[in-house]
Amino acid sequence: MFQPRMLKIPIMKKTTFAHLVLIIYGIVLSCNLEKIELGDVPTATFERHFGGSDGDNAFAAVELSDGNFILAGYGANELIKINGKTGDNIRSYKGASGSSVFWLDDLVKINNDKILVCGFRFENQVWKGMVARFDSSLTREEEVNSGATTTFPNFDWFRQILQASDGSYRLLGINNNIPFIGSMLTDFSSTPGSFAFSDYYLHGNGFRQTKEGSFIFTTGKQSINTKYLIKTKKNVFFEVDWSMPFDFVLGDVIQTEDGHFILAGLSNDMKPQFAVVSPSQSVLYNAPFGTREGSFRHVIEVDDGYLFVGNISPGENGGHDDNDVYIVKTDKDGKL
Repeated sequence: MFQPRMLKIPIMKKTTFAHLVLIIYGIVLSCNLEKIELGDVPTATFERHFGGSDGDNAFAAVELSDGNFILAGYGANELIKINGKTGDNIRSYKGASGSSVFWLDDLVKINNDKILVCGFRFENQVWKGMVARFDSSLTREEEVNSGATTTFPNFDWFRQILQASDGSYRLLGINNNIPFIGSMLTDFSSTPGSFAFSDYYLHGNGFRQTKEGSFIFTTGKQSINTKYLIKTKKNVFFEVDWSMPFDFVLGDVIQTEDGHFILAGLSNDMKPQFAVVSPSQSVLYNAPFGTREGSFRHVIEVDDGYLFVGNISPGENGGHDDNDVYIVKTDKDGKL
């Protein structure tokens, strides 16, 4: 808010000075209102639709060094390279045909604009965790399928992939219905060495490497209504360093520049909620945000605070079918 300076003007009466302040304040407000007129709202550079007659979805995207984008998901084309300026389809890749299913959940860019994708391949009633590497033109260089050899409901599914500070890859997923974290060498020469969590389930987006090289992720137990933030030790076997229980559904988690952990998710009464945890595992903040139904799905740190994105109902009694996109920015203290 504009705060006018209190200038010393000895020849001006107090009432006249007050009027002047109000006039200046009004001018500032008018300028601000002009900045948010509909005609000045930025318009989309492009909007495109891709797919076929069946359901299609995109789960992840990366930007290449030439400004183009690659999208990953499932449907008529599992990988799509688009022009970064126009949105036009440059090339598509379909990883499965016939009775096979090729489903991509995550996508990361590595050296020389090569990309890694992970998900699962379903064929002959077998779900196999899948990791593949492509060059920037969407030519597949290598693919590894590992895990399940039995039919559904036993299955393997790699949900997230990241490149660790040592250059190797880390996978978060499901192995025969049990959540696990795996380690894979850069040349795919070994199957993921992993550790599993019986009776747990995993959430999307909540998988990061910490500043000291360990890993954090969010999970929950199937049998009880408790969710956990888990931090691993820095070793190849991913031994648990510490875990913290929470009373709301955990989605994304990040570690900030000052070492704090920010968790975003959904309260038990269906409201957006976030928590702030200190490096010493003290909960500094943990509460629902607002009064309307919704959830926070993702959080990022910005220069002067944190940005949360998700969805929210348009009114106090709104339903899930008419949710709106929801974005909240707070300062470093979690204040709106």
